[in-house]
Amino acid sequence: MGIEDVRQFYQDMRNNQATTTAVFVSITFIILLLMMFLLNRAYQPLKQMLQGIEFYRRGELDIRVKTSGLRELFTLGQTFNAMIEQIEKDITSLSVTPTATALPGWQPTLLRKAPA
Repeated sequence: MGIEDVRQFYQDMRNNQATTTAVFVSITFIILLLMMFLLNRAYQPLKQMLQGIEFYRRGELDIRVKTSGLRELFTLGQTFNAMIEQIEKDITSLSVTPTATALPGWQPTLLRKAPA
């Protein structure tokens, strides 16, 4: 084995190392993009749920959230919507009396529907 053979061997190793590094960086980049997409897709239903809760907190009782996404988030959305419907029924079934309006924290605005 001559000096030229050794030089060629090391040159081939450097070329292979550059190719391997480029492939590794490309695969890592693709995996990161895929993870960002999947996390964003999983986060959207949760974000919508939090927005619905915030609307409800402000007194908008006719709000409903989309029920989509992962099974757990789907179930959470259905439960939230059922809870809001039950609260609406309870509020409308109450009769407003002078005693009820004198209760601390009672808000007559809860009885009106929020604009669509």
